[in-house]
Amino acid sequence: MFNQSKTNRHLHLGIAFLLAAMLSIGQIFAQNVNVSGRVTDQNGEPIAGAAVYIKGTRTGTSTNVDGRYNINCAPNAVLVFQSIGYSSIEVPVNNRSTVNAVLNDDAN
Repeated sequence: MFNQSKTNRHLHLGIAFLLAAMLSIGQIFAQNVNVSGRVTDQNGEPIAGAAVYIKGTRTGTSTNVDGRYNINCAPNAVLVFQSIGYSSIEVPVNNRSTVNAVLNDDAN
């Protein structure tokens, strides 16, 4: 006959390994999110040509004449917004599809 406790232990180890593998694969195939939004000044006026980039990367875009932008990034990314004459800000995406930013006049 076979040892029942040894068989159960192998079964439990196999299940644990399978669960760990499934969780790892889920992280590998995590989807990016398409984020869009509008960049304005403190008066609500659009800022055309503002730079929008993913912190820690060289991936970025700029706003159109209406202050609107689109960028593809990780759901936990941090977006950096900057434009000449304004203080730059960092905004966490936090798995949102819309991230708006208000830039204040540079206090120089």
